[in-house]
Amino acid sequence: MALNGLLRVAGIEYPKAHRVGRVLLDSVITQVASLDDLQQIARMADELADTREEALYGSEERPASELFSQADAADALRKARRVDAFVRGLADRYLKK
Repeated sequence: MALNGLLRVAGIEYPKAHRVGRVLLDSVITQVASLDDLQQIARMADELADTREEALYGSEERPASELFSQADAADALRKARRVDAFVRGLADRYLKK
């Protein structure tokens, strides 16, 4: 959601889907952030989006608690915090009046 907000503030139309990594990499945001950072953020955000539904609901065969370990949860939290810090950093730099 943080990346969706970032894209919206930048005036970029994005697909109404959870995976926005490619849009981020093709956007004007590349002018204010390093390509390496953007690639990492896009990859992490897309990985989080890919596992979101199963993490919330499980699969037809197994509940979420059997699909993901505590280490998986810690990794997802680390990625989410990194994405959030990236968006906050850009907002602090470019949106302050």
